[in-house]
Amino acid sequence: MNFFSPIIIRDDRRSRPYAYVFKILLIMKLICMLVVLFTLGAQASGYAQNVNISMKNAKIEHVLKEISKQTKLRFFYDEKLLEQTDLVDVSVSKSDVRTVLNRALKGQNLAFEIMGGTIVITERNKTDIEISGTVRDSIGVMRGVTVSVLGVSGLSTKTDADGRFSLRVPENGILLFRFLGYKDQEVQVANQKVINIRMESAESHLDEVIVVGYGTQKRVNLSGAVDQISEKFLDSRPITNVGTGLQGAMANLNITPTSGRANSSPGINVRGYTSLSGGGPLIVIDGVPATNDELNRMNPIDISSVTVLKDAASAAIYGSRAAFGVVLVTTKTGTTKEIKVAANSIFAAKAITRTVDIEDNPYEVMKYRNIMGAPWYNLYDERMLEYGKALNDDPSLPRVIVDPKNPNAYIYLGSTDWFKEVYKDIQPSYTNNINISQKNEKSSFYLSGEYYRQNGMLRISPDTYDRYNFRAKGDYKLTDWFTLSNNTTYTADKYDQPSAIDQGYLYWHNVNRQPSLNTVSNPDGTYTEAGVSMIGAVADGGRSVRRVNDFQSSFGAKIDLLKNVWTLNGDATFRRVSGKSHYFVVPLEFSTGPGVIKRQAFNSSASNGSDETRYNVYNVYSQYQQTLKDHYFSLMVGFNQEERIYESFSASRDQLIANSLPTIGLATGETPSVGASDYAWSVRGAFARINYSYKERYIFESNLRYDGSSRFPKKDRFAFNPSVSGAWVISKENFFAPLSASVSNLKLRGSYGSLANQDLRDNYYPYIANMGKGTSIVLDGKRPAYVTSPGLVSPTLTWETVTQSNFGVDIGLFGNQFFGSFDLYQRMTKDMLTAGRTLPIVLGTGVPLENAADLKTKGWELTLGFNKEFMVGSKPLSFATRFNLADSRAYIEKFSNPKNNLNDYYVGQEIGEMWGLTTLGFFQSAAEIEAHADQNDVTSYPGTRGLEPGDLKFADINGDGKINNGDWTLANHGDYKVIGNSRQRYNYGLDLTSAWNGIDLRIFLQGVGKRNYYPPGGDHYFWGIYAQPWASLTKFNLDHWTPDNPNGYLPRPKSYVAEQSGIELAATQTKYLQNAGYLRVKNITVGYTFPKSLTDRWGVDRVRLFASGENLFEFTKLMDYLDPEIVGDRTAYPFQRTYSLGLNFNF
Repeated sequence: MNFFSPIIIRDDRRSRPYAYVFKILLIMKLICMLVVLFTLGAQASGYAQNVNISMKNAKIEHVLKEISKQTKLRFFYDEKLLEQTDLVDVSVSKSDVRTVLNRALKGQNLAFEIMGGTIVITERNKTDIEISGTVRDSIGVMRGVTVSVLGVSGLSTKTDADGRFSLRVPENGILLFRFLGYKDQEVQVANQKVINIRMESAESHLDEVIVVGYGTQKRVNLSGAVDQISEKFLDSRPITNVGTGLQGAMANLNITPTSGRANSSPGINVRGYTSLSGGGPLIVIDGVPATNDELNRMNPIDISSVTVLKDAASAAIYGSRAAFGVVLVTTKTGTTKEIKVAANSIFAAKAITRTVDIEDNPYEVMKYRNIMGAPWYNLYDERMLEYGKALNDDPSLPRVIVDPKNPNAYIYLGSTDWFKEVYKDIQPSYTNNINISQKNEKSSFYLSGEYYRQNGMLRISPDTYDRYNFRAKGDYKLTDWFTLSNNTTYTADKYDQPSAIDQGYLYWHNVNRQPSLNTVSNPDGTYTEAGVSMIGAVADGGRSVRRVNDFQSSFGAKIDLLKNVWTLNGDATFRRVSGKSHYFVVPLEFSTGPGVIKRQAFNSSASNGSDETRYNVYNVYSQYQQTLKDHYFSLMVGFNQEERIYESFSASRDQLIANSLPTIGLATGETPSVGASDYAWSVRGAFARINYSYKERYIFESNLRYDGSSRFPKKDRFAFNPSVSGAWVISKENFFAPLSASVSNLKLRGSYGSLANQDLRDNYYPYIANMGKGTSIVLDGKRPAYVTSPGLVSPTLTWETVTQSNFGVDIGLFGNQFFGSFDLYQRMTKDMLTAGRTLPIVLGTGVPLENAADLKTKGWELTLGFNKEFMVGSKPLSFATRFNLADSRAYIEKFSNPKNNLNDYYVGQEIGEMWGLTTLGFFQSAAEIEAHADQNDVTSYPGTRGLEPGDLKFADINGDGKINNGDWTLANHGDYKVIGNSRQRYNYGLDLTSAWNGIDLRIFLQGVGKRNYYPPGGDHYFWGIYAQPWASLTKFNLDHWTPDNPNGYLPRPKSYVAEQSGIELAATQTKYLQNAGYLRVKNITVGYTFPKSLTDRWGVDRVRLFASGENLFEFTKLMDYLDPEIVGDRTAYPFQRTYSLGLNFNF
């Protein structure tokens, strides 16, 4: 026992005996009353006394002594009670003793009671036995293992460097041993005094529950090609778009960004090229199919897991919708008995990844424009060139002057970087979301809300995107055998942009080619012609606003016909998506000379549009499963029906009365335009899944579906989609036991399946002939309507058939701390819908679609992972990594192209192959030109300007003395050969995460190992002034051939050599073929979780502060101006880097 006090005790010697008994009794009564009063007063005064304490990582005993020192209260306790307590942080100012003790003893197995001037410390839960022991794993003793008493808070300790522990526990207590990466172990104490434990790896990778079609399975029991990521992959990274967040996450899940717009949706592909008719994976969110746009409108924080069903055997349960894989998204549910609240607030700044470096020296630009204009025109005479030189010496000289030859016209000699005029360096975005969840024996719920706002990259009047998300998800057990559920979501978003950037590619195209000599405004403040189209139109030329409201509610029921054996499930989903758009444009004034005011050459107009999607899904399925000794059986059968109806309407009218009220109702145009578009389709199918396993060693699965689609004629409307898969877990064989310590898992998998494909892009009625319509020429003052004769339709039109075989191996090493998988696959897409045989021109109509082509896609994929926890400075350091790498190639196996014309597909062709010329360099002399093969066929305007030194020199591969493409057939392709391929190969991702002492770090790398790109003719972003003489002159353009620089990158300056396809620079060739492979640092996130002792004082369970960067930088051999992720489209909205700062709260 320990008993300490700063109070000095003195004996009272003044007592004296009383003679009379009644006096003694009276005194005893008085003493009792005084004792009671003194005790109550002392207890009150003990509670009321205030203390000031600031101690970190302190022992409980030291805290008690400090309290005693400040209050003169005494403490009474058993020293052994404090031996196994945790260190505490206590920081209080003028707090009463009870508050301080409650805080200091929180989470410990200690209680206190104030009795007069003494505070007694006792056990909260009585312990009777002292247990000791050692904890080991397969390698050796384990330090830092948490040993606690199950169900008793405060009774815990950790093993020391030798793996030993000692802990007092209650009689009949249960010890819980826990360490990250290992399975929890529970041990009944009973009469034991020494307990030694051998920890086993958690095998989390194998025990992971994988979402599959209409159910879940443990990874260890899978026989198909399935991959999954959990919420941790998305939660630790501030993403706002689900699709882009999945880029690089899993092998052969190929995500292709299409634009930097806030509301854009990236392309999603599984396992490479699919079909000439198009087609992508089926996206399913909580059991309900969704479009790519619907996926990317959802709140990323709601996601619990994303699973990809890659092979036909796994996807066959979804039938004809899933011929090219399935992406299953599962949202979160309530998981804890206590109400759990999580909130996140993120601020981000966005900046454009790559822009063009412009040459803005007026004299240099004028000089090059003159060179490029030859021999047709001379844009600047010597006088103007001299003025351009003078601008270099005196920048204060006017940049806009009156044309000496025309007093009503300006000449522009600016140094305008149009990329800086149009784009802002930094634009903000904001994200705030919250979710609340709980689960108990009868019910569970999950509620979430999100608001996201992003400003676009325009400097003036930027586009803005606002998104609101709400989700309410829950289930309730009416009885032990009957459960009802509902999952309701609502999304509202609004994209508001200048109408100038909502006109297709033209605006971005003009940004890329606008010359630096043009200025934004004239000396009198009016817009220039360039300024009004690039800046004025954005600021004042009109807006385009698109609003989308997306509501979905799913109702479900589950009946346990036999508990844990036979279940019946049913659900019905109703989705309603409505969109409204309003667009208006007004012409603006500009000036081309002093006092010369013009207006843009179009009428003001306004338009409205509305569209609605109604989508209904119904599922009923039942599963029977049972385990008989070592045999596991499962049978599931079900029915599915879906219907999607789309209707849209649009109307427009020009000549607005007032630009301030840009509505159709206030327009006066005599010929308003109206339009409508509708489509509908439905599918209906029955499905089944059969599972069998023996000792989890031999695994068999078959998925079957009989599907019907409205997209085909009645006689060919239904198709059967069978599949089968099997696995052999070699590591569970007895003969494998000697290797089990190092090879903890080894499984071989194989599968085969055949699926029909009904995804024909936007061709909803391929079996119905189309008839053209319109109005004819004026007859008798009228324009009569006409309808053309219908086209041809194949009488045998039916499904495409997709078969896929897969072989895979899974491996785990050292308790699955290392894990990996490798798959080889081949997919055959047969009877693709494409133009059939060549028909005579006199037919008078297009060639009908037929099931006339076959395609073969083959590839492989590799996934490796490692998870481990180490002790660093007496605290656990966790480290995890996951790497994936995949490749695929596709070849035409059948196609009607008798002459093997290279303008069309041909048998044996690899999809994406690039035919080009072989560049030998530049001609260095006239004699070299004379001695070389004739290049007139690939030379621009050979009759006007002949070849000169500095022009491109191509190899005469076939030796016929001419450089050309022959007949452009496989048999005679002249001097062309396959020089590259435009498809992405060797896609990879590397995810590195680590955490220690509240600090977490994540580095995510993503890239493409091999891809070729050739900038086409007219690509001003790449070629600049080589495409057109009035295009922008870039720094890149200055590295060209001259007699003094014979090894320059570009040929001698000559206009239009990058304008006409197949001519000079616009002819695909080896010299300018770009290596578009890249490694991008996709994300780096650093976070800090505040200590629990601190957050407890704030009344918060967890607070994490983080900083994050997205698309931070890249390594690539591409030209500096090109972003490797959107390299194929330089007219797209610019791609961006993102820098974020955020807070995560848990209550």
